[in-house]
Amino acid sequence: MKVDLARVESALANGPIAVRAGVIVFASSVVFAMAALAGTSIGRAIYYLAH
Repeated sequence: MKVDLARVESALANGPIAVRAGVIVFASSVVFAMAALAGTSIGRAIYYLAH
């Protein structure tokens, strides 16, 4: 399944502020959970996810 990221970004940009805030909270909680499970710092986890 291929996801069109431009379409997702456009939908988020045009969506209500509550949806955008919810996506940010969800993404942040996933990063924190992954970092906690891996036993590493949040900064290092974000670095590995971004690169």
